[in-house]
Amino acid sequence: MSPSGITLADVLAVLDADGPSSEPVTAGEVAAELGCGRRTAREALDELAARDGVESKEVADGVRVWWTTDRDLRRYEAIVETVNDGIYVKDEDNRFTLVNETFAEMVGYPTEDLVGRDSSFLVSEEVMAAAEEIYRDLLTGDDRTETVEATMETADGESFEAEASFAVIPGEGDEHERVGVVRDVTERKERERRLERQNERLESFASMLAHELRNPVQIGQIYSERLPADADAEAVGYVADAFDRIDDVIDVLLVLARGQDAVGDAEPVPLDAAAREAWDAVDASAGSLTVATDRVVRANETYLRHFLENLFENAVEHGSTSPRSQAREDAVEHGSTSRRPQTDDAVEHGTGDRSDDEVTVTVGELPSGFYVADDGFGIPPEDRETVFEAGYTTAASSGGTGVGLTFVRDLAEVYDWECSLTESETGGARFEFTDVTFCADE
Repeated sequence: MSPSGITLADVLAVLDADGPSSEPVTAGEVAAELGCGRRTAREALDELAARDGVESKEVADGVRVWWTTDRDLRRYEAIVETVNDGIYVKDEDNRFTLVNETFAEMVGYPTEDLVGRDSSFLVSEEVMAAAEEIYRDLLTGDDRTETVEATMETADGESFEAEASFAVIPGEGDEHERVGVVRDVTERKERERRLERQNERLESFASMLAHELRNPVQIGQIYSERLPADADAEAVGYVADAFDRIDDVIDVLLVLARGQDAVGDAEPVPLDAAAREAWDAVDASAGSLTVATDRVVRANETYLRHFLENLFENAVEHGSTSPRSQAREDAVEHGSTSRRPQTDDAVEHGTGDRSDDEVTVTVGELPSGFYVADDGFGIPPEDRETVFEAGYTTAASSGGTGVGLTFVRDLAEVYDWECSLTESETGGARFEFTDVTFCADE
């Protein structure tokens, strides 16, 4: 507050009396309004002019006027000039009426060369037509939020890939202005193309590898079945199991690389039968299986069995059956060292009497799907996303590849199932799959 008792806010209130933009006034008029000296009013006006929102100019010898500007407009203009996206405003004839510095730098033209010029010289006719359609929809009240991707030409003849979104500013009557926000996405598009090329190479490699391995594996399987009766039965069994395992890995590899293209057509598959077949393929001498569903799933039978095998192996082979006295590092795919007591559920498969270190795996129903749960160590919340990542394993030293749960996630995505991981009632891991298509639901 000045010695006269007049504050800058008092002076600004006089200037803003007619709204955010005022008519020019002299120092004498302000002094008369506030009842202060002319010199006091002038000093306050000069100080306001040094700040944002008040303009001043001399209109005659010794006569100066002050007025306020639209501070909201100036604030928006400052924002437009400081954002990293290009912003422009066009009239109904597609002539630029405003462009920010970022947009001018994107296209390589000075701002003054763009304002007043038709925007069609920067993009193709197809892009102009797409933008025109969006503007029309916006004018009719359709709040479209989609973007248009375009290749834009710069002043030096080069091009860049852009992504634009639009809005309209209604004016008087039928008049309006068209706003565009443009982002340079050249680097992002190049990353996407590189990733696509890498995926194509991965798919090609996986297909080639599968093709090259199928024949020798099939030959090995055939000849292992023709070995003489006096051959070492145990050795023959190991050889046959090894060939079967390689065949299974080929199927898993193809799903990881090719997704839906590898799976083929879906068919009705009883979930309980698939679970029992998968359990028989797992080394579950220290475990038991409970199946509590008779639902029939639409899936590929072979891949559904692989899917369940990976979940069962995760529970049985990767730490859930380790003695509770072992250290945490001995637990592989599961996380915590806590182990909940075994439930008294009926066991349909497995060893019957269970020791303290056995695990029970349960396949049960959900309203829109099914779950696979165990009473093993469980997986800590902070690891429940990581375990699905390709290559993630804590059992590399014992042959773990880190693709089992990745395959589970990818196959769920192929069938549009929602996959989630939580804790079972007994403290183990519980994998839930929802939005599953059952034959009775069709």
